[in-house]
Amino acid sequence: MANQIQDDYSKPVALSVIAEAIGKLNQPEEVAKLLKLALDSANQITDDQLKALTLSAIAEAYIKLNQPEEAAKLLSQSFDSAAKIGVTNQKTRALVSIAQAQANLKNWGEALTVIKKCPEESCHVLSLAAVLTVHAEQQNPELKEDKDAQNKN
Repeated sequence: MANQIQDDYSKPVALSVIAEAIGKLNQPEEVAKLLKLALDSANQITDDQLKALTLSAIAEAYIKLNQPEEAAKLLSQSFDSAAKIGVTNQKTRALVSIAQAQANLKNWGEALTVIKKCPEESCHVLSLAAVLTVHAEQQNPELKEDKDAQNKN
């Protein structure tokens, strides 16, 4: 799987795609094994931004599998990695992803904590927009875009 990839920048992309695909499977035992492998690979990533984004993607897969405790644990690790990012736009991307995932868990206080760590105004705006979009979609599921249907068009 992704362990075979040696490039530090390709591995997180592959793991994120794998995590998203795993989250759509309807085989809980197989999914658990695959997510464990993906997580093992993610923990080997040394770049803080890539690690934060990858852990966030894996957390989203756990959210889809209705495993909020595991997702929350990964989001905490992702947040720790994001805190170490020095480049503003990279930190923004990671924090937006984490805030959105926290909103998907309905962890509004945690989402706010993430947003408060934004290094600039654009990060605040993007994070709040992501969190509010999740909230609106939770309140009105018909608002949620059907990404699979869009991909078929």
